[in-house]
Amino acid sequence: MNHKHKLRYAFILAMTLLLGACVDEDKDRFPEFLDGVNMRVMVDPDNSFLNFQDLSNSKFVFDIYSSNKDLNKVEFLLTYVTIDSTYAEFPAITLGQSDFATGTIHKEFTAAEMAGFVGKTAAQLQGGDLFNFRTRVTLNDGRVYPFVVLEDVEVGGTVRDFNNIDGGITNNPAFASFTSRFATFVGCPSNLAGTYTTVTTGTSTDGCCPDPVTVNSTVTFTRTGPTTYRVSNFSAGLYDAWYCMPYDLCNGNTFNGLGSTMLDVCGNVTWTAGYWTSRGTGSIDGSGKITVNWENEFGDTGTTVFTK
Repeated sequence: MNHKHKLRYAFILAMTLLLGACVDEDKDRFPEFLDGVNMRVMVDPDNSFLNFQDLSNSKFVFDIYSSNKDLNKVEFLLTYVTIDSTYAEFPAITLGQSDFATGTIHKEFTAAEMAGFVGKTAAQLQGGDLFNFRTRVTLNDGRVYPFVVLEDVEVGGTVRDFNNIDGGITNNPAFASFTSRFATFVGCPSNLAGTYTTVTTGTSTDGCCPDPVTVNSTVTFTRTGPTTYRVSNFSAGLYDAWYCMPYDLCNGNTFNGLGSTMLDVCGNVTWTAGYWTSRGTGSIDGSGKITVNWENEFGDTGTTVFTK
């Protein structure tokens, strides 16, 4: 090896050692990414509510899934709501890492056991009673899910809070990794889906149309839950008769499609619509005919009879 090659080799070696010696061990690095939480709840559709007509054989069934290996505590906080009161939230079910040895937990609660959570017997449950569960998970390092990380943030003119559970992965039936809430209720089997002919009679408080009006129409109920339905025309044509022509509100369209929700609790129905805060109650007779008396925030009133 000639002197030129020796010098080049020595230079490369020296630079390598110099660069290695300049490594700053204290220099900030990217933070280590921590695993989040995985906690899914799947309610059995065949045992999703407590049948008020057969409480002795009713049960609420669900499965809990988690792939986490660092669970300190899993709590399902319960809020019990009746027709006239709301009980304070409390931890009804508490689990630990050992409970998830297989990654899955199967839970079944009879009506008596559900009532026992709130100090009642099954005989004291009433139609419409609601059991709302909220999930809270604490990991071994102290992190809690969900936890508010940003408060009072204005987004698009709306002030809201942000927590550490991404809204895109919560309660999404396709690929949810965290079920934040689930519920059961006391009710009866319901089968109101279908198309109804309707007769609606009502009186408006507006000067345009103060006289009683009767309208015949057709309305469709689409099931959205075991006892809930979307109603295709929330006034069964009455708002069209009142307000389309006098105020030119419809402009070639109608109020049809501005749907409402019908809840059936053992033959007693509750009808709600966001439009003008419309709300009504009624009942189902032995032939399946539904009669609802309703009113909106302006004092307009109506009675709708739905016949299948």
